[in-house]
Amino acid sequence: ARISGLEMESRRQTKGSRRKSPAMEVLRKLWYLLRLSVRHPSRVPTWDAIVLTAASPEQAHLYDWQLQRAKRMGRIASSTITLAVPDPHGARIGSGAATLNALRALASRLTQ
Repeated sequence: ARISGLEMESRRQTKGSRRKSPAMEVLRKLWYLLRLSVRHPSRVPTWDAIVLTAASPEQAHLYDWQLQRAKRMGRIASSTITLAVPDPHGARIGSGAATLNALRALASRLTQ
C-alpha cells in the first residue's frame, strides 16, 4: 500500500518523536508569554487584542464564549480585546479575505 508524505510524517511523530514543528514551537512560546502577561503584567505586557476568524456566526459565537471563559478564568487579561469574527453573510470567503474582514472588525472596535 502506498503511504502519503503526510501519513509518514504522522507515523514518525507518533513513534515517540518529540520534535515539534516550528509553528507549534512558536505557538507554545506565545501561549507561555500570554499566560505570563496575565500573572505579571508589570513584567510582561499583555496582548492588546485576540481576534479569531470563524466560518459561520455559530462558530464565532462558540469562539467568543471560549474567549470570554478564558478571561473569566484569568487566562486572558481582562483588558485584552477579544473578537470572534464570522465570514460575512454566511459565505465562506477564504483565509486571506477572512483575515482582512477580522482586521476591519478590530479597527471598527478600536474606533468606537
